[in-house]
Amino acid sequence: MKKLILLIFLLTLTVRPIEVFAYSDAFYRAVASFVYGFPKMVKDEQGGLCVYGYDQVAVAIEEEYKGVIFFKNEDNLTSGFSNSNCKVLYVSKNKDAPASLAIKLANKAKVVSMGIDDDFVEKGGMILVQMGRRSFELTIHHKNIKE
Repeated sequence: MKKLILLIFLLTLTVRPIEVFAYSDAFYRAVASFVYGFPKMVKDEQGGLCVYGYDQVAVAIEEEYKGVIFFKNEDNLTSGFSNSNCKVLYVSKNKDAPASLAIKLANKAKVVSMGIDDDFVEKGGMILVQMGRRSFELTIHHKNIKE
């Protein structure tokens, strides 16, 4: 019995939950790189990347890339979004910056919205970025993309 308790204790110290691996710093940096390069992948050289909210992906974008427009709260978003040259809007997974307003503005302006929140597409967002077995898996809101 003592050996079993010791084994369970050692396993709890050495085994990390799967979500720790799924959302590591490398994951956030990879998503930041993908989001930053997305306008160029769709051959839209004149489009800009905008970020709403502030999560680990937004931090990685801010640290690595120049020329990105940040809207850190709803007031900044509502006052500056229509005047910006956003072609892609990354919507942070952040409880302090609710996604619904950003998604509505992006859909109305026909700006591609991207996010990593599990229910991003259900909220009306266009592209959900998740990590698959070997690369990114994208879930696309087909109706919004067509429009």
